[in-house]
Amino acid sequence: MDRPPRATVVAVVLSASMLACTATKEAPSYLASLDYQGRETLRQSLFKEDLSLLSNEDIERILTSKIELPHGARMSVLQLGGDSHVLVLPEPDSESSNLLRSLRDQLAGSQRLTSVAFLPSLLVPRTLSVAKLREAAARFQSDLLFVYRTPCLQFERNRFLGADQAKAYCVAEGVLLDVRTGIIPFSSTASSTFGASRSAEDLNAYETMRRSQSEAMVEALSGLAGKLVEFLGSAP
Repeated sequence: MDRPPRATVVAVVLSASMLACTATKEAPSYLASLDYQGRETLRQSLFKEDLSLLSNEDIERILTSKIELPHGARMSVLQLGGDSHVLVLPEPDSESSNLLRSLRDQLAGSQRLTSVAFLPSLLVPRTLSVAKLREAAARFQSDLLFVYRTPCLQFERNRFLGADQAKAYCVAEGVLLDVRTGIIPFSSTASSTFGASRSAEDLNAYETMRRSQSEAMVEALSGLAGKLVEFLGSAP
């Protein structure tokens, strides 16, 4: 059997050694390093501003305790617009109103709930915070508060679309607040993309874009509501 030249063997050995050195030179992650793992374990916050909100003992109790979602619960729903503005409820016969009714009916399908109602705008605080929303829901005697928003992006006449086409991408994101404890046991998102071509009923391109956004919003919000209903059904 012919043996490979000595120079070839040396080159292979050197290459393997260089690869091994490269592998060993890769530093472990900061948390996994021996120096970090040898430190004392910190089990509470030492930042003074944190202590002015919740004490270390309270946070420890929150993180080590469980909550029990009530059966036969009353749920309030709050729709947010943009980042901080509360949307005004639409006209009774508008598409937005139909969307809200559809959402309410879908959530009411949960056997855990006895009623689903939109939080009255008079109770919504001007400055939104979890604490103030919890207080508003408690005044309305709601056991649970579902807060959501549906930001959308619209596309019109880009290189992927025709002259009379529009497309919208909507994301529905929401959180569920347990009013008694202030804990948020559920948070999720759902998204949808819908394209529409201009129809004879559309007076202009704006109506085509609005129709595409409406359809995308309906699908995204329905997906989010379905996840919430599934969560409520699986919770003990």
